[in-house]
Amino acid sequence: PFAAPVLAEDPGMLERDLVVIEVINATVTVAGSAAPADAGGLRKRFEIEPAAFAVILVGKDGSEKRRSSAPLAACDLYATIDAMPMRRREMAVAGQQAVRCSEGKNRR
Repeated sequence: PFAAPVLAEDPGMLERDLVVIEVINATVTVAGSAAPADAGGLRKRFEIEPAAFAVILVGKDGSEKRRSSAPLAACDLYATIDAMPMRRREMAVAGQQAVRCSEGKNRR
């Protein structure tokens, strides 16, 4: 798995209840472990060509929230999530503030 080991160590992943699903060729991994999922089915659902790279943020409701054809910095991903109404309510209850991206900070 490419991204899962790096992201699993990021506290922002846990705070936002994120799960990384990677599809590489015919292999699907969830949180760094092999998963019994259909790579072709995932590509079809999200309209991704077999050789294409895509980052897709899927909300808890199953709908697509953001798509990128290039890797995203953690800060950019977190800023997108932190702007969502459900996350804003979670942060208000926990007394947290939204991520603000700046050059060099939280960018991977």
